This record gives sequence, C-alpha cells and structure tokens, in this order.
Amino acid sequence: MLVTAHAEPSYTGRSLADIARKLEVDAWAATCALVAADPAATMVAFLQAEEDLTEIMADPLIGVGSDNGLPAGLEHPRTWGCFPRFFGTYVRERKVISWEEAVRKATSANADQFGLRGRGWLGPGAWADICVFDPETIGHAGTYAVPAVRPSGIVHVLLEGRVVVESGEFTGGRRGRVLRLR
Repeated sequence: MLVTAHAEPSYTGRSLADIARKLEVDAWAATCALVAADPAATMVAFLQAEEDLTEIMADPLIGVGSDNGLPAGLEHPRTWGCFPRFFGTYVRERKVISWEEAVRKATSANADQFGLRGRGWLGPGAWADICVFDPETIGHAGTYAVPAVRPSGIVHVLLEGRVVVESGEFTGGRRGRVLRLR
C-alpha cells in the first residue's frame, strides 16, 4: 500500500509499512490511524501479479484503458502514462501482443464496448481522434513516487481533427469533453 494523499503531508508518497514502523504499530493499526486522522486519504494497493496482468492483456476480449482522475497531487502513474507504458513495455519490449492488436485494444475495442459511435476508427464520419507515436521510443518512466513524468514518443495528437500535441509539445488546445452514448 502506498499513501497518495493525506492531511499529514509527511505520509504522502510513503508505504503503509514504512508509516507503521514510524508509528511503532502493525499495518492494521496504522491503516486505522491514517483513516481516522483523514477519512479522505487515498492509497494505492498493489494486488496483481505481473504474470496475471500479461495474460489478461493478451486476451482479445480485453481493451486497454485507465480509470484515473485528474492529474493533481500524487496521482497514479497511469494518469500520465497508461497508453505509452502499455505500448512501450507490453508491446515493444515484452511482445505480449502485436502492434495492430494493441492499437485495436486502445481504440476501437473500447469505443465499441461503450457504444461510442464515430470513435476508435478513422474514416468518413469519424471524429478524427489521432495519436501519432514513435514505436521505438513510446513509453513512460513515471513511478508511484514520481508519476508526473511526460511520456516519451508521442509525436502528434489530434482530438476531433484539431491538433493538441504538435512535434511532442502540447499546443494549449483543450478539445476533451465528456462522451455520451448517442
């Protein structure tokens, strides 16, 4: 367990085991003390085995996505690097799936699952959400302790046909919006 937000700033970014040692209590007592002191505290639990995660990623019925929130405070590394890490680590380095299948899992597989018409594919009538990346350099070096690391290898991003990342730099364009079933 890693504390990602707490009213006591010295706890943020530290493991539950480390805090328990400092408080000279067991992990359960430390958890109770942390929650009692700040009921809005957040933590990340490390529960999945890498072998299981790799097997899940290889399944053709599984899409790739993130459930993370806004990039504020000590957020999860996937805020900045969900897709770059997937493409860099699991596709290029570990070769869990092909590039074509990885792109499908990150685009049309998700759009289809959620009934988002005009998303996840390119062609007449589509919204032209496009990410151009370098397969040799795409990745994310962020960690749980330092998550806000800019991903590498992202060359251009277009949202609804408008450029929001050009030559690796954010243009300032804000094109994101809530997508609803139509």
